[in-house]
Amino acid sequence: MSLQPDRIEQAQPDVPLDIYTSQVDSLYSESRTLLFGSVAISVATLISALKAGEFLFFAIAWLIIAVAIGRVWDFRNYLRSRPQLVTYEHFHRWERRYVIGASATVALLGAWCFAAFAWTHDPFVRVFSMSITLAYLIGITGRNFGSARLVLVQIMCAGIPISAGLLTVGDGYYMA
Repeated sequence: MSLQPDRIEQAQPDVPLDIYTSQVDSLYSESRTLLFGSVAISVATLISALKAGEFLFFAIAWLIIAVAIGRVWDFRNYLRSRPQLVTYEHFHRWERRYVIGASATVALLGAWCFAAFAWTHDPFVRVFSMSITLAYLIGITGRNFGSARLVLVQIMCAGIPISAGLLTVGDGYYMA
């Protein structure tokens, strides 16, 4: 498969290959924290489902678990493939895969927050969903700072639905 010249340029960040390699390696370095965090946010979503009686929250919890399983599988594939990875393109492809999986998780958290504000009037569920999502975002952006793309996409995946959820409340303080 040959790349177009403009595609090669996109795959080559402004850092040397050995540094970029380390950045991508760091994304795939801790599958245990991924698994622990995914279980924690799934349980939190289930707690809110029980409190609010919202079926959607149950569905989000199970989707978070499904995404986590896929991401753990992807981590193992990365470790198996790692010895053959030698170019910017190889590492860029794996970074993109990581961004997609991590963003899916954060988008589910954003959907949870949106639903908590748009479909429930329960203050606990609203505060709980927002608190858990923000805590998760703080942890992931701190760990994934090496990928500016990842941090930006995850902030958008959570920020847009959270903002939309706050706007649905119709209260000026929430809108502010």
